[in-house]
Amino acid sequence: MEIYPIKDTDTSCDHSDSLPSELVQNSLHIFSIHSPIRKRVIKFVSPSSYFDTFILAAIFLNSIIIACVDYRYIDDNYQPSSKLSLRNHIIEEAEIVFTIIFAIECILKVIAYGLIRGKNTFLRDGWNVLDFAIVVVSVLGSIPGVPNFSVLRSFRVLRPLRSVSKLPSLRKIASAFVESLGDLANVMVLLLFILA
Repeated sequence: MEIYPIKDTDTSCDHSDSLPSELVQNSLHIFSIHSPIRKRVIKFVSPSSYFDTFILAAIFLNSIIIACVDYRYIDDNYQPSSKLSLRNHIIEEAEIVFTIIFAIECILKVIAYGLIRGKNTFLRDGWNVLDFAIVVVSVLGSIPGVPNFSVLRSFRVLRPLRSVSKLPSLRKIASAFVESLGDLANVMVLLLFILA
C-alpha cells in the first residue's frame, strides 16, 4: 500500500491542518491521488469547507426533528405511527432526506480518504466508525423491503453523537469522559463494599 504525502507545493487542493498529512495512493482502488475527481472531493470535504458546516447544521436540525416525534400515536410495535399523525409523517419523510445527506457525506469521505486500507483512511478513526455504523443502520432502516425493527429505528437517536466527531473541543470532552469510565467503575466497587 503506497502512501502519497501531501506537499506544501501541491496547490490543487486546499489542505488545512486538520486533514491527514498523508493520504492513500488509491481510494477504493478506483480513485488515484492524482485523479481530478478525488482532488475535488478532498477539497470539498476538507474540515474548513462549507460542506462540513452544512453537515454539522444537518446534524443539529436532525436532532431537533428527532426530539419532535409525537409518541401519542404509536403502532403495534410501540413505534411512532406516521399514519395517524401528520407530524410523525413529516418527520419520517425528513429522516429519508437526512439519511441521504449523511450517506452522501460518507461516500464522499470514503472517496477522499479511502475506506480502511491505509494509515489515515476513513474507518481508522473511531468516530468515523460510529458515523459509518449510524449511516449503514439508517440506510437499512429506510429500505422498503427490510423489516423496520425497533432496534434499527432507535439507532437514529445516536445521530446527534455525530456532532462529537465534527467539533474538536467536544471530541476531547467525550474522549475524557469515556476514559474516566474505568475509574468510575472502581469507585462504584469501593462504594459497594463501604455501603454493604
